[in-house]
Amino acid sequence: MFILFILYDHGEMVKYLRILYQIITKNAYLIIWCSVGIFSLVTLYVRSKVIFLVNPDIGGVESNVIYSVLRMLAGFPLYQNPEQAPYAITQYSPIYYYLTVGVSRLVGLTADDVYDVYAVGRCISLVANVFYVWGIVWLARRLQLTTSVAILVGLLAFILLPPQSYGRPDSLYNALVIWTLWAVLGWISSDSAKSLVYGAALTACLAALALFSKQSGLCLPIIIGGYLIFVSPISRQIFPFLGWYALFIGLLYYSLFWQDATLIYANVIQGVSNGIDLANFKHNLVDHYLRPFAWLVIPSLAISIRYSIFEQGARQFIGLSVLGLFLFAMATGLKWGSALNYFTEFTGLSFLLIADTIRLFRSKLSDWANVGRLALLLAVIWVVPVNAMNFNWERSFNKPVDMTQYQQEQAVAQYVKNELTKHNNGLVYSTLYNSSYLNAFLFRHCIVPQQDLMIGSAYPLRSFDYTDLDRAAQDGRVQFVISRNGETDAPLSPPVYLGNYRPIKSIGDYTIYKFNPSAGQLSDLSSEDKAKSTQRIISPSLE
Repeated sequence: MFILFILYDHGEMVKYLRILYQIITKNAYLIIWCSVGIFSLVTLYVRSKVIFLVNPDIGGVESNVIYSVLRMLAGFPLYQNPEQAPYAITQYSPIYYYLTVGVSRLVGLTADDVYDVYAVGRCISLVANVFYVWGIVWLARRLQLTTSVAILVGLLAFILLPPQSYGRPDSLYNALVIWTLWAVLGWISSDSAKSLVYGAALTACLAALALFSKQSGLCLPIIIGGYLIFVSPISRQIFPFLGWYALFIGLLYYSLFWQDATLIYANVIQGVSNGIDLANFKHNLVDHYLRPFAWLVIPSLAISIRYSIFEQGARQFIGLSVLGLFLFAMATGLKWGSALNYFTEFTGLSFLLIADTIRLFRSKLSDWANVGRLALLLAVIWVVPVNAMNFNWERSFNKPVDMTQYQQEQAVAQYVKNELTKHNNGLVYSTLYNSSYLNAFLFRHCIVPQQDLMIGSAYPLRSFDYTDLDRAAQDGRVQFVISRNGETDAPLSPPVYLGNYRPIKSIGDYTIYKFNPSAGQLSDLSSEDKAKSTQRIISPSLE
């Protein structure tokens, strides 16, 4: 009897599970839409709060970008010689900087309106993110997905945007990559000579704009050119494409770069030649993207490979593009400083591939389509929210607005400015970078504003001749040093020694030191003697 009861109970359980499965699969799309819609609204709320967040870094060392924007607002050139004071490196292509400066001036801001300039940059990034979502929607429509599914894919891409896209050139670059792919799909489906010409010109224009938004845009002519040469039936179109691309590159170069070409190369190319760092690759890419996003990466790569081999036309190009973007992100991710934002476009396009595959299954293998919808539903409900939430969510929901750090650093900067006026100006070194507004307040005087880049690669690899920096750290040109209380070692080599400085002021959590000329003899000591006779200023770790 017991065995019969178990069998009966098992049969009933299977029956109810089948009913539940049918209900879920039948309403999976509605449940997904409701879940994604609600989470999109929450994400938009967080993004709007982040714009006015009192924090100098909402992702990707945002302060490095704002420093260059403030310098431009004050009339300084965008790209400077990294071997001379202030030893700054402007890492990215120029469009985002010019756009932020232009909007800031349009609304009446100056270089001293630090908080407001941050807000402008974040607003521009949010608009660029919307442009990115719009591009994915239109790209999905070109793959014949319905409007509602296309919007769903776009919203999922928006939800999973990394914090590096909240206030940096990445935001504009992400959007232009997607719109370039959209232009290619229209181009390769053209049925007239005139349409082919317009398609080649539009694609080349968008690809050039992507390159001038961030140098990673170099991947686009490689992907497009590879497709045209080795796969496309219109392979001869490679020549007009390259011609248009060269033309737009030239126009953008002469429109935006008004400086010596060597300075542009030093900042945008040499300045980000960070060297191979496998430990960084494992920590930032494997542990923070490939593992937690395996649920998306694995099916997306499988679909992209299948599309690349067995499909033709639009699907084949999208498959090759997704695969190419992934491989490009993996290759460039080997260098120091890489992060999960390298996979942003791959992530957004992955949802498009999955949605398109489910549609194909629906017309051929309805049972597998149900499984696909169920898997996507589980991902949306349990996995997407976990992967989407980052440190900015906690800041937006749990922490009240606290201006204490901002006001303290503003007071520190004002005190140092007043002292510099008394002593015929000079240089200032702050041991803080992405967690501080000090380099922004003191952008006219601070040195080594991109400390993360300096500490991690440029100085150890000697990407530039830092002889002048070494001397400035010891000969008194660095008039003031600012440190947060409790820090005792500087990230420069030779370091700035506190034995050459004396504390003159404490404001809140900060101590200001002034160069002591009578201690200048220390500069002539050996490094071993200095280590014994002086204390060093310690910077916070990069973590």
